[in-house]
Amino acid sequence: QVAGRTAAAEPVAAWAGDVPLAAYVDHDGAADLVGRVRYIQDGDRVHLTAIAGATGDPLWESERLGGYGELGPGLIAIRGELVLLAGVGDRLDGFERATGARRWSLAMGDKVETVCAGPGDDEVVVMTADERWWLVDAAGGKRPTTALLRFERPFPFRGRELARFRAVGSVAPPDLCQRLDNRSWDGPVGLLSLGSRATLPRLPGVDVRRLVRRPGGMTIAIGARTPGTPVPMLAALDRDAVRWSIAIPSSTPLEARADDAHVALSDRVVTVVYQVPGPTPVRVAAFALADGIRTWEAAVPAARTSTSVTGVTAIGGLVVVTTSTGLFAFDVGTGRLRFRIGDV
Repeated sequence: QVAGRTAAAEPVAAWAGDVPLAAYVDHDGAADLVGRVRYIQDGDRVHLTAIAGATGDPLWESERLGGYGELGPGLIAIRGELVLLAGVGDRLDGFERATGARRWSLAMGDKVETVCAGPGDDEVVVMTADERWWLVDAAGGKRPTTALLRFERPFPFRGRELARFRAVGSVAPPDLCQRLDNRSWDGPVGLLSLGSRATLPRLPGVDVRRLVRRPGGMTIAIGARTPGTPVPMLAALDRDAVRWSIAIPSSTPLEARADDAHVALSDRVVTVVYQVPGPTPVRVAAFALADGIRTWEAAVPAARTSTSVTGVTAIGGLVVVTTSTGLFAFDVGTGRLRFRIGDV
């Protein structure tokens, strides 16, 4: 610092709104988080980053990717040793998972819409907006490949999507897309998701709007109470039989609302983000998978963008809620806020 002058403050990172993905980067046994940060007060530049799941500390940050205005929402996937990022236009970029260094950049011919697990441990299958399918390898090579079935596009199942959804075991069949990307607007990140109203089961007292499950795991229904005012509801299913059901909001249920894509599953709990009127409108609640008991509930302490939730996911021992400029990591067992990034 020069005498008589104040050193310029270091730019503060905000979260770029992405739902993070799980990766093991620092080899401490805890799952780490990969997403993007933005420096709003420094040209609104955007970088990929890896965050230590145990502490919230940054592990690496990539080169500058561009300004947030030109990049917009990010589509990120992780496979093998690569972090894949769909960039501007038709670009798909591969970065080293361990360091964040860019390894290659590939023209896909159209915007990337979905990234699925490939047949090899370091391969992905990519669908572009023109509905062409490509196999992309770890070196950035691509070749045309066979289309995969996606539950968010039920027509190719010819009415059998519910049966196929229920039948998926711990390993997805080769004709199904096992989604790797973090797009959350058409379904929860990292889960099998079925939202076609024509094929969802009818349950007593619940208007089902989405089914979610981990491959091989229990099926959870998200919807609203019926008849009456549509209070957000959860239910656990054994086929079409209800094992348990519960109203999501713990207070002011008639004024609460919940996005059916804002749900996450760990091996023991289902967590849901919902909103109510008041000074802390965004809430995250956890329910035991075994019996539906509410295990904890917490307010999301977003200071500036408290209502702009972009998603929720379970990563290791964390439940991570994201907004357009903030990331909030809660302990999956207790609901304690472990760390936050941005939105302060």
